Amino acid sequence: MRHECMEFADLIAPMSTQEFLETYWSKSPRYFGGEPTRFQDLLPWGRLGQILQENRLDYPRMRLSKKGKDIPQETYLKYETTRRGTRIPQISLSDLNAHLNDGCLLVVDAIDEMSPSIRMLCEKCEFVLGEHIQVNAYAGWKKTQGFSTHWDDHDVIIVQVHGEKAWRIFQPTRDFPMYLDVENPPPPLAQPVWCGTIKAGDVLYIPRGWWHDATPTGKPTLHLTFGITNRTGMDFMAWFCERLRTNPLFRKDLSRFSSCEAQENHLSLLKQAAFNELNILRTRHFFNDYDARAKPRVRPSLPWIVLQSEAKFDGHEIVEWVPPRRLRIDRDDVSLYFHALGKSWEFSLKADAMLDALEKHRRLPVMALFGKGMEVGLENAQVSAFLIELLNNGLINVYDAI
Repeated sequence: MRHECMEFADLIAPMSTQEFLETYWSKSPRYFGGEPTRFQDLLPWGRLGQILQENRLDYPRMRLSKKGKDIPQETYLKYETTRRGTRIPQISLSDLNAHLNDGCLLVVDAIDEMSPSIRMLCEKCEFVLGEHIQVNAYAGWKKTQGFSTHWDDHDVIIVQVHGEKAWRIFQPTRDFPMYLDVENPPPPLAQPVWCGTIKAGDVLYIPRGWWHDATPTGKPTLHLTFGITNRTGMDFMAWFCERLRTNPLFRKDLSRFSSCEAQENHLSLLKQAAFNELNILRTRHFFNDYDARAKPRVRPSLPWIVLQSEAKFDGHEIVEWVPPRRLRIDRDDVSLYFHALGKSWEFSLKADAMLDALEKHRRLPVMALFGKGMEVGLENAQVSAFLIELLNNGLINVYDAI
């Protein structure tokens, strides 16, 4: 499948997205088989080599690991200092080759920021799951484990691009372990609950806290890990406490020197006010606010963002919708309203069809939006003015058609 056509639903097919989210998400692991070639265009071996060549990757963004330990970066990275004092990392190819032949695992973090094909799939997954996703790449050639048996503090979706790896999954030994938790989960003593070989085209989902390990089989292997950190009750309470700032009672100093009775009275008022506020809140209020504040990936729309006043669309340009979360639109007789990118927006109801198309397709030629505008009586010049307004406010990017 062409990577630009791939959706989140394709990763877990033939299971529906609804069934996956209701039955497995944050609950239990799940394996999905697939055609061996379906991910090969996401990250060809040659493209990984280009990424290493074209980017000044430093430790720990790029690292080597073997048997659960990172290899000292000075054994494969050299540094040049320019005459202005800038320190530039450079890969020593001979040393890198030696380490890889010795069984080391090559890791590249946040490869979605360096690969348009992975970024595109990543954004589609974010739109469904409602969380920012970071994708790391893991490449191995021998039979040595890169990491020992471990658990992650986030959910992971493993996409096997090339080759194969043998995986084991163990039950959690602590309920919902977290980053910077009050205690660490003990190592698993029971037998794994799932063992299998993940081959090219396969997908494996592992929720937070489930112990796991992976071992290459001696053939070249490359997989991508989509890491997703879901919101927890701790995030809700942090958001709730921020809301309390609007109440002067919570901004008032706690009196260290008042009588015990006065301190208790003050504390009683705080408890009651907090309870009253918490009692009217719902989980959806938190998620709505969280989504409305979600930040997009940085992608400057050049040269259009500088030439807005002179911009003229001929219909062949490509418009990209920027807000990373689903819109929740309210409407009245004349206008529509939504929150995105940390702001509140209001547009004419005539913009409804265009906004719906942009959110649904994410990338559209301007000609398609001209057509949507024509359906509600808007001329191309009026649609162009609307697009310039969206561009000016950071809601879209514009690119020349290639």
